[in-house]
Amino acid sequence: GDCTGIARTFTMPQILAHRGFVEQYPRRFNISDTAPVFELDKDEDGVVEITWLDVEPSPNYLEWYDKVHKYFLKIGDYVEETLDDLKGDLKSYEQYMINAYFQATLEG
Repeated sequence: GDCTGIARTFTMPQILAHRGFVEQYPRRFNISDTAPVFELDKDEDGVVEITWLDVEPSPNYLEWYDKVHKYFLKIGDYVEETLDDLKGDLKSYEQYMINAYFQATLEG
């Protein structure tokens, strides 16, 4: 089949929704329909590196990414507390996937 463009549309959220797991590395992110798509990968020393799959982001997008990242940092404790509160209501696998997705998104 023709997979042209799938790197920009089948990213981490779609992989979780369609395949049921959070991919390891490399991880691709498309934060919005208009933001540049990027990929995080670990080099042989375990250092995470970013590759922009589209064009390099403009200063406005970098500022926007910074705001989104700060928002995720801000809600991190709430997410952890909420997961702890829901232990009786969620299966451990579902808790694990929610946390894995949140952590991967935070890294992105």
